[in-house]
Amino acid sequence: MRTRPSTSQSEREKPLCPIRSKLRRPHLQKLPLALVWFLIILYILTFATLSISRYESFKPYVLDMGNYDQALWSTLHGRLLHFTGQPEMGRVRLGMHVEPILIPLSLLYLLYSDPRTLLVFQAVVIALGALPVFWLAREKLGNDLAAIVFAAAYLLFPPLEAANMFDFHAVSLTPTLFLCAFYFMHKRNYRLFALFVLLAASCKEEISLIVAMMGLYIFLIQRNRKEGLLTILAGAIWFYVAVYVVIPHFHPEETSPFLNYYEDLGDNPLQIAISLLTRPRFTSEILLTRQNLVYLYELLRPFALLSLFAPQALLLA
Repeated sequence: MRTRPSTSQSEREKPLCPIRSKLRRPHLQKLPLALVWFLIILYILTFATLSISRYESFKPYVLDMGNYDQALWSTLHGRLLHFTGQPEMGRVRLGMHVEPILIPLSLLYLLYSDPRTLLVFQAVVIALGALPVFWLAREKLGNDLAAIVFAAAYLLFPPLEAANMFDFHAVSLTPTLFLCAFYFMHKRNYRLFALFVLLAASCKEEISLIVAMMGLYIFLIQRNRKEGLLTILAGAIWFYVAVYVVIPHFHPEETSPFLNYYEDLGDNPLQIAISLLTRPRFTSEILLTRQNLVYLYELLRPFALLSLFAPQALLLA
């Protein structure tokens, strides 16, 4: 009596869907990230070219393109952040803004001493923000295609592109730095988180307030008391030192010129905080103006208001 040959184990484990098997191959698993890199490179080429074209058409402003160019060139030649474009702010840019990241950025002028170097660098840094967006979306959604869509949405965000096109500003580097910080905060890698919030805070004095709010997120949402409190304190101290010590020291009138933005709420952080807590109606009248609400809507609209579904993340704003 003849018996049917037994099926080998390898044949029994052979997948029923060869297409799915092919998609699991290592080189195809790298395809989503490769597509994101393609979008990043495309963004860099596009906006670096557009920014340079705008510069060569004599459309930049001395405020702030000219000021940045002179401050970086002066730093590289031994005069720390020296500039002459706004004498009412003093001779050192620290009398206007605290942007210590400009000191290492001055080394870019060793490669090519030209404002266009800053424009290309800005486009590169902004574009790289698509990477943490992709990583976060892939982890949260478990879908590579959705992660690619979110990365593309970041690169297509009109306010971000407008900032990229409006000369060079150190603060324009912060979206990428904060996205990296948020990603490592999500991974609870607080050492790399600290590195990126430090870089972000060094882009402009008031950015440290966002750092403090990230500390509040860590404290309340992640329930990590130690790192949360340390981040809150670091952000608050940085803001106080920058606004009430560094800027007045270098400003001709020994004051911070932009504090009048908040003069309706108070003359110092304590008074502002007290006003926010004790005068909610007055505060809402200042903040919830039609102009502010339209501005907020225009920020949320490109992402189909999806941000409203993550109020704990909106806390950072």
